[in-house]
Amino acid sequence: LSKGLIGIAIPGAVIFLWVLLLNQWRTLWPFYPVLGTVLLLAIAAPWHVLAARANADFLNFYFIHEHWLRFTTRIHGRYQSWWFFLPFLLGGLVPWVFFTRQALRDALGGGWKARQENSAAWFFLIWVVFIVVFFSKSQSKLIPYILPVFPAIAVLIGRHLAGIWQGRCAAQSRPATWAFAAFAALLAAAILSVPLFLNDKHLADQTELVERLPVLQVTLGGLLLLGAAAAVVGLRRNQPRIMLGAVAISFAAFLLVLNVGGASFEKTSTKKIALILKPMLNATDRVYCVGYYAQDLPVYLDRMVSLIDNRGELDFGIKAEPALTASRFLTGAEFPRQWTQAGVAYAVVRKNYYGNWFANQALPHTVVADTGGFVLVVNHSTPAP
Repeated sequence: LSKGLIGIAIPGAVIFLWVLLLNQWRTLWPFYPVLGTVLLLAIAAPWHVLAARANADFLNFYFIHEHWLRFTTRIHGRYQSWWFFLPFLLGGLVPWVFFTRQALRDALGGGWKARQENSAAWFFLIWVVFIVVFFSKSQSKLIPYILPVFPAIAVLIGRHLAGIWQGRCAAQSRPATWAFAAFAALLAAAILSVPLFLNDKHLADQTELVERLPVLQVTLGGLLLLGAAAAVVGLRRNQPRIMLGAVAISFAAFLLVLNVGGASFEKTSTKKIALILKPMLNATDRVYCVGYYAQDLPVYLDRMVSLIDNRGELDFGIKAEPALTASRFLTGAEFPRQWTQAGVAYAVVRKNYYGNWFANQALPHTVVADTGGFVLVVNHSTPAP
């Protein structure tokens, strides 16, 4: 229900290819095509029928626009090169990406001739390859599209790591361990060198980042260097558990610190601006999100927000219910008239859009707050906090 036909097509295609290529037809038995289809339709069909009855253009939009045209055309404006997913696939596997080559050799030993003996491993490989190829061919690409490949890769790599942990293939981990150590050392050097590439312009509005950056650098760089050193020590002492533990613990700690400390780098969240705005709001005040749809803003404010000059994938719903949406989804030409109406109005705008929307258009406004990523303005003198 949440992903449409893709929720059936992707797993169905993977299973079909595995059964076909490896002649695994017997694994489908017992097979209940009629009962299974009835159960699927009983769960999924009612919502689609009700949605189609309530919206005359739903079926065309849902099946043609959101499935066929999204895959075959650039109508959604999300076209990327065929290799777009590969860096994210490799990056998403760090630090275990260095063990991938040996993990595949271990899982697929004997190659195609031994496919029956390694049928489970081939299933996971088909799972990964099909999804990456399928979405690489699509004319619309977003990073989350390949998230379904990671469980399959995790199984293949995890099986190999279990062998290393138990000492069965510890010698095979030598190249991967050295590769991890080199990567960690280079990444640590890059993190510690960040200030060399920053100037006052980059840090002008980042006071929180300036305060945290030295501590973040030392902590992140230190964790990586410590992990690299411990992994090498474990390797040289022929202690695979120490090696694997060093890789896992050091990188888990690295990601945890990066996630917590990385809040200083966050530019897309409106949480800071919303916490400033929410105590000021009265029930009759108007709130606009200008030139950009900050999807988290209505959540933090706990109220509806009007959107200016940015429809995107909301366009179908806006056109389907014009009586309900006309006052909340405005064009850039309509906004100045709305902004200058009687009553209090607030606008949240990306900092790099602020000049075009307010300063250059000479719209009456007062800047209430500037969080570095967003600017909050009001259409009259700043109210008392």
